[in-house]
Amino acid sequence: MKFSFIPVLLLSGVAMAAPPEEEAIRELRKAIEERDALKAKLAEAEKKVVAMSRQLAGEPAVPAGSEVAITRASEFLEKRGLKVRRSVKDKAQGALPATFQFTRTPNAKDSRAADVGVSIEGDVPWDLRIGQMSWGLFAEYHHLSETKVIQDGVVKGLANGKDSLLLGGSADLVTRAAHADDAHLFRSTLAYKRDKIVSGEGLLTDLSWLPYFPNHGIGNHWGYEQTNGWIEGRIEPFVGLQYEEGNGAKGFRDGTRFSARAGFNLGLRLLPAYLGNRLTLDSKLMFWDHLDTKGVYSSYDDEQWYLASSLTYWFYTPGKASTSEKLAEEDQHLGISVGYTWGDNPEEGQLDADILTFGLSIKY
Repeated sequence: MKFSFIPVLLLSGVAMAAPPEEEAIRELRKAIEERDALKAKLAEAEKKVVAMSRQLAGEPAVPAGSEVAITRASEFLEKRGLKVRRSVKDKAQGALPATFQFTRTPNAKDSRAADVGVSIEGDVPWDLRIGQMSWGLFAEYHHLSETKVIQDGVVKGLANGKDSLLLGGSADLVTRAAHADDAHLFRSTLAYKRDKIVSGEGLLTDLSWLPYFPNHGIGNHWGYEQTNGWIEGRIEPFVGLQYEEGNGAKGFRDGTRFSARAGFNLGLRLLPAYLGNRLTLDSKLMFWDHLDTKGVYSSYDDEQWYLASSLTYWFYTPGKASTSEKLAEEDQHLGISVGYTWGDNPEEGQLDADILTFGLSIKY
């Protein structure tokens, strides 16, 4: 297998951001430590409130052993920065949950589907003038069994199949913007990719920019909230460049592609005042403009669009919140989802998707 690495991973582009003063960096770190300490105290207070609320409501208490086990497991995973999502390569807090689904495609038999990504992250202990760096390792697996397309009782071919694996690492840099509450996140990734449907084995690398403007409701912030409790939302846009090469699968030739990509994640809490943040709608819209393609990638359209949405109801998490209280985002771990996928996703090897799914969702 032949690889020709292109240095898309370089973070040199981030140097254009104006570096903050060292004093500002120290103050930021101090504020983060104070925030973490307050979070720990708040968690203890919330546990007491939950226990008292359950007692007053006549609900059975959570067994002490179960609560301790859940708490210890959560602390173990949080310390290691574990994240479980549909995709973890993109740095977006509003990402869709990992799904294991029963799938039905148009004019086709039912099939199996799984979309799951797992990552761990940690801070880099370097004193940088330009901002805070962090590292990550991730693995993703996307599978949809090929289905027979049937029209008028005749098998016309196969559709919607995918089988791809990503193993790689990431480097993040967060820089402060002119406004104190604003920030810029730059993420670079490098991954080994194995796609059994189209591109075969190869490399996938990209560099992305994600802006965070809380005062405008952009980024990891619930900026849109109606006072009547019907809906809350946030939007997380991103733009970047991507390079991929592969040796081809099933008779395809080897090739390369260089693409511009953009998109956004839209997260909505539906009826939060009535359902306690248990009903969410997460959508991800992505666009690729292929600037240069060779070999197997020449079969792609010059422009590709991809939409993935998931409507999820999250179950009550023992030891975290009572059934009558709002479920915090960090406590949304297990639920059931109805999802819809449409379009082409060259990262995952998904082409011509038009899929309605129903299944189990996991997020951490």
